[in-house]
Amino acid sequence: LGVENTVAALRGIVAELDGLVPPFPNDVLLDPSEWKMQPSSSLTVDRHVDVRLHVLLRLNHCHDHSHSSKVAPCSSDEAGNKELLERFLGSYSILERLYEANIIHGLGLDGIHGDDIRYLVGKCKIKPQLYRGDVSQALDIVRRNHHMDKEEHIATIMKENGITFLASNVAGHILEKSFMAPNAYALLQNLGGVLYRAHHEMLSAQGDSAVISTTGHKGEGQYYSVPRIVLSYLVRHKICVLPHAYKAEHLADDAPEWVGGLANFLTERRVAEIGMALRSMLSENDLPEDHGLGMEGETEVASVFHNLLVQEVQIFRVDEKDVVLSSENGRVVKGGGSIVLIANTGDKFAAYGSDGQKQGTFTVVEKAGGASDFTIPAA
Repeated sequence: LGVENTVAALRGIVAELDGLVPPFPNDVLLDPSEWKMQPSSSLTVDRHVDVRLHVLLRLNHCHDHSHSSKVAPCSSDEAGNKELLERFLGSYSILERLYEANIIHGLGLDGIHGDDIRYLVGKCKIKPQLYRGDVSQALDIVRRNHHMDKEEHIATIMKENGITFLASNVAGHILEKSFMAPNAYALLQNLGGVLYRAHHEMLSAQGDSAVISTTGHKGEGQYYSVPRIVLSYLVRHKICVLPHAYKAEHLADDAPEWVGGLANFLTERRVAEIGMALRSMLSENDLPEDHGLGMEGETEVASVFHNLLVQEVQIFRVDEKDVVLSSENGRVVKGGGSIVLIANTGDKFAAYGSDGQKQGTFTVVEKAGGASDFTIPAA
């Protein structure tokens, strides 16, 4: 951070992209109308390459003075963090100048505390356009957009200021958790095959069989990779993704047209199943072996139960008289947790607390491929 450090860093980045992006001004601190531009030295640039430079600024977390291990927004102590905040604002002002001069095409923030985003927005000329965070934050945004709770959160700040969330290294984060929640990861793998077959069948019927896929091990057939499933899920929820791919086959699999195509194909039922698997992996709270998700066929509905109570509840299928079906064992939803049950249109459920008190009844009205969101309210 700091004007001089930021200028030096950006000058180095632009030098590495010589000929692909506009040259860096010699006098960046002057008024842009007085800038003297150093001409590009590259004579053999591939003009078919379209490079757009987006720069993200990072402000490391500060800590609460009374609790040194507790992360706190730097702007919560403007006096104590005055020098740091001045360097932060100075660096951002350089990005604004370069953006106004079309030298960079976008400016944003990297992993900054929500209150510090508000602090910057209140003082800058040009609002940040991007915010890079991890997949856990992205899924939290999805969850909160589904009215799980209304407390202040970074999702609110993104929406208020028109900032696009950029999820970085999604595949890496998911693969790191695969051993912590093997049943949830296996569900994503299974969905890769189920969705490939269903999507391929639809495209073939339309005369378009150009589907990027991965060949399974030992002749197991074809499927969509777990990273592609996850990227498509996030894109479906309007979360921007930044794949960390460099191998040709991975770049092809992560191509926007393929990820976007699968995102558009996903039904609400499949979206709910993928979301349940991801939440289980990232919370390291694995799905039970008999979760019943990811089955072939597109005629069923996902019933998503959100428990806002502190205590756990049990969900049972019931008949039209609210009598629990004899074949029903019920499923537990922990306090503050969620589960997904696969049902048919017209199925009915009842929720009971640990004290045996009924917490509500719920009827599935969505059609095949849809999802019903049910909330068990706090007392």
